[in-house]
This record gives sequence, structure tokens and C-alpha cells, in this order.
Amino acid sequence: MAKNGKEISKQPVFEKAKITQIRVEDLLNKDFLSEMKDAGIKNIPVSLFIHETGSNSVITVGHQNPKEYDEKVVHVESTNPELLSKILKVLDKFRK
Repeated sequence: MAKNGKEISKQPVFEKAKITQIRVEDLLNKDFLSEMKDAGIKNIPVSLFIHETGSNSVITVGHQNPKEYDEKVVHVESTNPELLSKILKVLDKFRK
């Protein structure tokens, strides 16, 4: 508890990595992207949020700005260092 009597909330620590030669859309089902385009939905997927089943661990994969989308750069964060290591190995398979 802090000196002023207020409780300090502990936020999870995020492990981070930066990967090149990949876009979030490279990870999505191509049929899904095609259906969105056919429906007239004009967007660029910029972020994924993944919750690991059976744990409190989360992973985020995303572009932080349009330049990173153009340059095929994503940032990967996880509350679990072991999970981050595993997802980086998976993402490496999708690099172009």
C-alpha cells in the first residue's frame, strides 16, 4: 500500500519484440480477407489480440503506425516470456 493510503495496482509486465517482413494481414485467413473486400469493407488489419486458453497470458501483434504497415514491421508483446518466444517462432514462418 502506498504512503497516501491508496492501493497501488500491479500491471503485468509485457515482454516485447519487433519483427520485420510481416503484416498482421499475413496471419489472417485469406478467405476472410477476400470476403471483407467483397463486402465493400475497406480496411487494413493492424492488430491481433490473442488469449492463451487455460492461462492469463495474452499476446498482441500489431503495427504502431501506417509507415510500419508499409514497411512490414509488427510489434509483438506478451505477459509471458515463454509464450512470446513460442509466438515469435510461429510468426517467423509467415515472414515474406
